Amino acid sequence: MAGDAMDISPSAVDVALSSAAVATLTSTVASTVGTVVAAATIRAAESPLQDEASAMDTQCDDMKAQVLADSSQLENPPTESHTVDNMMKLARRATLGLTAENVSAFCESCEFISLGCCCAVSSALELLGLKRNSYPFDWVRSSLEGITHCLDVQFEDFLTYSTYSVTDQYVVFGGTRWGGSFWHHNLEVPMTRKDMSRRVSRFYGRENISMNMPRVFVRVINSSREIHAAIRFRKTLCSSLLGEPHVYMLFIVDMQTFEGAMSIQGQDGHGLLFYAIRESETTHNITQGAEAFRLCSETYTRAIAFAITHWAAGGSSENVQMFANLNQLCAACVQFDGGDTGRELFTPRKFYGQQMETFSEKCRLQNLFAKIQTQMFMLPQDIAIDVPYPVECFGRSMRVKLPAGSLGGDVLQLYLNDCTLSASVGRMAQGQLTPVGVALVEELYEQNS
Repeated sequence: MAGDAMDISPSAVDVALSSAAVATLTSTVASTVGTVVAAATIRAAESPLQDEASAMDTQCDDMKAQVLADSSQLENPPTESHTVDNMMKLARRATLGLTAENVSAFCESCEFISLGCCCAVSSALELLGLKRNSYPFDWVRSSLEGITHCLDVQFEDFLTYSTYSVTDQYVVFGGTRWGGSFWHHNLEVPMTRKDMSRRVSRFYGRENISMNMPRVFVRVINSSREIHAAIRFRKTLCSSLLGEPHVYMLFIVDMQTFEGAMSIQGQDGHGLLFYAIRESETTHNITQGAEAFRLCSETYTRAIAFAITHWAAGGSSENVQMFANLNQLCAACVQFDGGDTGRELFTPRKFYGQQMETFSEKCRLQNLFAKIQTQMFMLPQDIAIDVPYPVECFGRSMRVKLPAGSLGGDVLQLYLNDCTLSASVGRMAQGQLTPVGVALVEELYEQNS
């Protein structure tokens, strides 16, 4: 059954993401006896996706007329608000280049399925008018390992939980046996099991979707380490599905230094695409409050649109950065972790610490740590200010010459900015850290014996 195609959607922010290349699509809809004025602007630095508001106005008017004409034969034609929503989806698809004949044909021939890790993926598919049915991972937090587990045990433990909490506006069923968490479902009511059973059945190809219909799976990776498992996961997924559908898989990778597509050479790269989102865009939205979810969803529509046009054109390597294998692709990416999928919302964070030596330099992680790191120390009460203070952090040994006026109990702040060390001293007063002065840092190097 397709009755639950759009039955549950998130009510607010459940991701932290967005922009130096902020992509914003805003619309103002005024209704006066069927008159719609829609203005949309997409700002994407270094992105080929540009559009004019006047063009969007014309597209909206034309598409609304078409939607109304097409619905005239329906037994229950859509309402005005439903028509406006569909119109905006069509206009967005036009803006992102999804109206060409071959691209439209590809969209119609495929079933689009969200694999998480957060709700913004399902939202992005909805914004593009590509989400026709509901699936188990639409509105939950999930790791790739957790999804693999669900496939291995045929979802038997999918509706389990070990923790129950109220976080902001969410009632969270967390600590599931498979590693995910539910932020929009009540796991204690019978209807949830009924709905999820239908979605799982549809996921495998037992419901209203032909088992041989091509599938496009879209996932935002929860951690950069999931890149390594992409091929293994696709093989597991394909072996679980009924029939032999062609499977396309898009992994969206936040927190990167550029925006664009990546893939690998050879047979394993066919139908497999990674799309990088700039760190500036990823991190901007975390400060946007209730707007974060919408902005994140809009960002992901660009990745989905690129993948569709790429595959519709035959999947050539043009405009795609190619790597020999997944190890090399992953090594070139900025590394991050999106948080515990069993208990936390998606919040990408870079790593701190020290990098171990490896046996090979070929696939050494080039961007394992955050470029800017900070550590704080409280100076001991009996400190001798005129003697350089020894400190160890960032995997380094240092001596810090404290500024005049420093006292025991002051806070020493050390900074590592892309291999450059600096320091300062501050003093807590009425809950505020006030500056005392700049400290000088001398790094101590190990002597070879």
